[in-house]
Amino acid sequence: MNEENKTYQLIVRQKPSTGDDLEPLLIRLKNEFGLDSYTARQRLTGQGLAMFGRGNLQQTNKIAAVFQKYRFPCWVVPPPRPAFVPDRLRSLDINNESIDFHCRQAKVRLERGARVVAVLADVSGELNGKLVKRMINQKTYRGHVPDDLLQQGDLLQLIYQGKPVLDVYLLGEDGVRGAVRVLPGKFNHTGLGDRGGLSSIQNLNAVRILVEEYSGDYTLHTDFGLGHMPDCQIDSMIETSRKLRRNTYVSLQDRGGVEVETESRENQATLGDNLKSLTRYGWLVSSLQGSGLPETGALPGDAGLVGGVAATAVVGSPALG
Repeated sequence: MNEENKTYQLIVRQKPSTGDDLEPLLIRLKNEFGLDSYTARQRLTGQGLAMFGRGNLQQTNKIAAVFQKYRFPCWVVPPPRPAFVPDRLRSLDINNESIDFHCRQAKVRLERGARVVAVLADVSGELNGKLVKRMINQKTYRGHVPDDLLQQGDLLQLIYQGKPVLDVYLLGEDGVRGAVRVLPGKFNHTGLGDRGGLSSIQNLNAVRILVEEYSGDYTLHTDFGLGHMPDCQIDSMIETSRKLRRNTYVSLQDRGGVEVETESRENQATLGDNLKSLTRYGWLVSSLQGSGLPETGALPGDAGLVGGVAATAVVGSPALG
């Protein structure tokens, strides 16, 4: 298929609080490309990555160049098509120049200095709700949502309080050459030696730190479930049920009391779907190269944007191309 006829995704790094600074960009997107301002604002505001739209290469390049001019990091990539699922870690061996991950199906070796993309995610589906509550509290008590609402340490803590999963993607010249999925409490942590901790979460975090230490070009993504990614949807796996229970005691009014029992449990089918979405997300972010912005002194243009950007249409607006 001709490159111009292929469908690409325009991935944008959202900004948490845009305010009036976003208006010039929204006006330009509407005037030049006919894009709906309300939908565009929703896609550009937040804490994660957003799939701004899909479309052909030529038109998306033009939109991407505008984003870069307004300092919105963006990339153009094909829709993610995972070649395989990350192999689940069973144990590991640490050597001076490498780490051997012994997984369910095979051994995956991380050589010191290798290029790695890691995704630390809360697959419970509750992370976004926690963030919204924090934003509401900040808005109530401070009158605005600060740009530094969530520092990396705060986000890591929220993820570890949920149902964390660490996916590690090892990259070569042709893309992903291996991937490991680390589940807390599901691997033999003795290989960590003195790095190990007293809990499964501490051991998971130790693996994350170890991978960063051995990697050369290292990127950690912690925003799974926070942005707008239609191909990587995540749902809450917590199901809550309520039922009435009549007590046998007699109240002062000679009537039995009634209590409401609340029971929460994890939906394993939803967990499986969320892990599939996490795999698609991992393959997507593994294809994002660079910062998403032009190098210092360079001006964004049509040339050189492929692999970084392509043409798109915002849902609810006229198709482009």
